[in-house]
Amino acid sequence: MNLTIDSSVFISSLLETDALHKDSRKFFTLLTSQSVTIVEPVTVLFEVANILTKAGKKDGSPLLDSFSRFHILSLDDSITKEMVFVFSKVRLTTADAIIVWSTYVSESTLVTWDRVLLREAQKLVPALTPREYLKKLHTL
Repeated sequence: MNLTIDSSVFISSLLETDALHKDSRKFFTLLTSQSVTIVEPVTVLFEVANILTKAGKKDGSPLLDSFSRFHILSLDDSITKEMVFVFSKVRLTTADAIIVWSTYVSESTLVTWDRVLLREAQKLVPALTPREYLKKLHTL
């Protein structure tokens, strides 16, 4: 199974003050025992690094190093036609549409806490919250 995980889940797992911290940690703990390939657009890596820096986490290296185990999708002009297709199906920012694109091309399931992204992505790809993913596996 392939998963694409939105930055909202990475961030909430790291910020103990986040209301969704415990569920996000539980989700990532479960993933370590699953046979899952994580596919991310490179933009998620940048977004996580940016948010961690702004939150005062000067050394996000452990998390950022974990991205080396993921399949990272780069962006270039070769994806333009695919992106136009995604834009025609969802009403999202370009950054969020790129997440949907990566989920679509990798035949993944998107995992996010972002309600707008979740709703729009479901027009094109399977999408769940971490809590829904855990329930689906009966581990919540």
